[in-house]
Amino acid sequence: MKKIFIYEVDREYIEYLREIDETVRKEKDHPGAKSRKYIGILMKINGCDYFAPLASPKKKFEHMKNDKDFIKVEGGKYGAINLNNMIPVHPSGLIRYDINTESDTKYKNILLNQARFIRKNTSQIISAANELYEIMTGTDKENENERNRMKDRCCKYKELEEASKNYKKQDSTN
Repeated sequence: MKKIFIYEVDREYIEYLREIDETVRKEKDHPGAKSRKYIGILMKINGCDYFAPLASPKKKFEHMKNDKDFIKVEGGKYGAINLNNMIPVHPSGLIRYDINTESDTKYKNILLNQARFIRKNTSQIISAANELYEIMTGTDKENENERNRMKDRCCKYKELEEASKNYKKQDSTN
């Protein structure tokens, strides 16, 4: 069985991708609120490393259904996996995330529960991500309705793959 690991994505890389596709989710950074890192899972899709962000629990998840681009973690109790916001990642934009170093106990517990769910459901998550990718990058008539229904909330995977190949991390000494 393939493994999925939890990673953080570099803010600079996210901003680079947002120049290509504004659907790429921003890192939370609200004035007066604690900043949350861009945390998610890494998996291989179409020969590329793809990162799918994890969402913290929200009241609205209780009423939402799992969909091709959205997987609730334990019914939404521990958040969700936003496959619609998955992005191809360049290795220089990735940072392996160690949950044990998280100082916010409440958030750490959410992440631990998300990690347990991911380990139990790795095959289904990878399968769902691949299916979504095929639907959104395909041109077949069979999936046209699904593609149209989700196009405004899914990232532009092929465009982002090209951008990822061309990414050059800025030298912070300049």
